[in-house]
Amino acid sequence: MVLHSSRVVDTFIVQFGISGDPAETSKFRDSIEDDPAIEGNSNVAATVAFATAGANTRTSQIFINLKDNTQLDGDGFTPFGKVSKGMDVVNAIVNPTPDDTDGINQNGYGLGGDSWLAQQGFDYNVIVNATLV
Repeated sequence: MVLHSSRVVDTFIVQFGISGDPAETSKFRDSIEDDPAIEGNSNVAATVAFATAGANTRTSQIFINLKDNTQLDGDGFTPFGKVSKGMDVVNAIVNPTPDDTDGINQNGYGLGGDSWLAQQGFDYNVIVNATLV
């Protein structure tokens, strides 16, 4: 599966997790229950957490913290991983919607996939491979 960054907020986060294939994206529309906060686990630079729109609304979208964002710790953003190599690549990800911290229209992209994205004329990033260890 190929994923595109849908939201980049400079010096804050890089968010991704929508497939370029609408049929694939539709498999991940159901919400995932929140993980409990883990004491001592914090949203520091290079940690990875699920994006959420409130309690128990997580889906396939995750973000990487570009800096220490400990203010997110009490809001249900529980880090579940950390970038161990390649943070220089993460920091070089292009913002597909400069000056718009809301990012790409996620509904439009989720329903239309790569063809919708191409019609918008955005410069965008593609995650081709990532390894979880």
